Amino acid sequence: MKEWTFITSHGAVLALIVKCREIKAIDIASELRLTERSVRRIIADLIAASYVTKDKKGRVNPIQGEAGLATATAGEPGRKDWGAAEGVAAA
Repeated sequence: MKEWTFITSHGAVLALIVKCREIKAIDIASELRLTERSVRRIIADLIAASYVTKDKKGRVNPIQGEAGLATATAGEPGRKDWGAAEGVAAA
């Protein structure tokens, strides 16, 4: 039987961005076992939905989680525990 989870890829990416503010897309992809391309698409979706913002600073594009948006986070079996999404209020 295939493993599954309640946390979507979008939710998992958001949780990592909030916890590790300067994490790179390639590191998110590695941690979540996703492709870098899909992580970049998810980040674009999160920016479009105003869950995160991206600032251009030289060669680095820091991504910040937006406080006050409703989210739910939880660790998954076999993956690192991300803890609560600090700066993002739960609904």
